[in-house]
Amino acid sequence: MDLDAWRRRLGPLLAPLGLAYGGAMRARESLYLRGAFKRYRPEVPCVSVGNVNMGGSGKTPVASWILAWAAEKGLIPLLLTRGYKSLPPSYPYVVTPESPVRAAGDEPLLLARLHPGARVLVDPKRVRSGPAGMARYRPDLVVLDDGCQHLAVERDVDLILLRPDDLGRGWGKVFPAGRWREGTFALRRAHAYLVKVPPGPLDAALSRSIHERLAGFGRPVYPFTLEATGLLRTDGSAEASDFGGAPYFLATAIAEPGQVEATMTALLGYPPAGRLDFPDHHAFTPEDVRRIRKAARAAGAERIASTSKDAAKLAAAGAGDVWSMNLSVRFLDPALGEASFQDWWEARWAEANRNMKSKR
Repeated sequence: MDLDAWRRRLGPLLAPLGLAYGGAMRARESLYLRGAFKRYRPEVPCVSVGNVNMGGSGKTPVASWILAWAAEKGLIPLLLTRGYKSLPPSYPYVVTPESPVRAAGDEPLLLARLHPGARVLVDPKRVRSGPAGMARYRPDLVVLDDGCQHLAVERDVDLILLRPDDLGRGWGKVFPAGRWREGTFALRRAHAYLVKVPPGPLDAALSRSIHERLAGFGRPVYPFTLEATGLLRTDGSAEASDFGGAPYFLATAIAEPGQVEATMTALLGYPPAGRLDFPDHHAFTPEDVRRIRKAARAAGAERIASTSKDAAKLAAAGAGDVWSMNLSVRFLDPALGEASFQDWWEARWAEANRNMKSKR
């Protein structure tokens, strides 16, 4: 039985612990807002991309979208990330496309490779990496990765990402009773909500939940989906639009492996012959690669596929022939609000930029 199933079964017992944890997080927020803890204010507009849940809501693809937007505008973005499970030799650690995945972490390395014009710094203390990055790179924009709970850095735009389950039976259920890191009070900090949805039309039941749960906050809500635009061999030696109907095996190390399967199925038109899931951010070993290959052979699969962020780790473990998806974010029509996400974002950016310049 998975962890979520245990939480549902033990819900009445875990609920008081969730209330206590949520209360502690709310008290922590209050202390930050009252000035009890030191906060860092970047000298340029800062956007936080974060969530209230424990993962799987699309933070990395949305951060990638912002970095790509910045490049199109001729701006230099600085991304501050803690680099979950990374082991850099020192802090802050500058991530380049050539950085070892063990030092950089899977998601920071993916972003550095996708956006070579961006500056990516790994450091759990972003009050340290922020000033260091500002002094070294003089960026035009700071992106605070996984920043919803990182209140030590002030931001101009707060994007809070949600999953459909967050708006359903998972609503407001704080750890350990659920997957939320904070209670619903945290949603007040958002300037917009981004809801990661499966490919296809927006589900009518989810649309109702969005209105029932989020309309009262008076913020725009933008559903988005992840679309695969092609395939790339992990060693970079080949690209393809599909597998020509050949069976394939899927190996994942992310929080929501079912979403990866749905995206791959949408790209190829048929599901994988089998799937092997590892814990989120798992550091693949040669033994894991042998296990994946064995499972693929047992399923009769000719190809092995994975996620983009896992590709570098698999290559480092000896699996250069694994294929990964090229993913892009597609924002749907707003579920609440009038403007498209890009129009809304550009208006918020322009306002924040004007405000920062007027203070200099």
